[in-house]
Amino acid sequence: MTALKKLEERIETLEREVAILKDRPQPAPEGKKSWLDLMWGSMSDYPDFDKVVRYGREFRKNYDKLAARERTRDGGRNKRSKTLSSGKEA
Repeated sequence: MTALKKLEERIETLEREVAILKDRPQPAPEGKKSWLDLMWGSMSDYPDFDKVVRYGREFRKNYDKLAARERTRDGGRNKRSKTLSSGKEA
């Protein structure tokens, strides 16, 4: 293999690897907060915040009970029960 051919292959490999790296999420620059840090706790001062948190807990608790009941009823064969329990399609 010629030196030129080796160099071309190395460049192609590097270009593919750089493309993969560019697709990855980048951390926030030093000293700059991420969107999650900016949003975290931003709603806690709202008057209905505690109510929303309570409703969310109740929903998740009931959702888990429903999923368990459906898995028991059909022996885990029902696609919907797997979706309910994992949050993903089976």
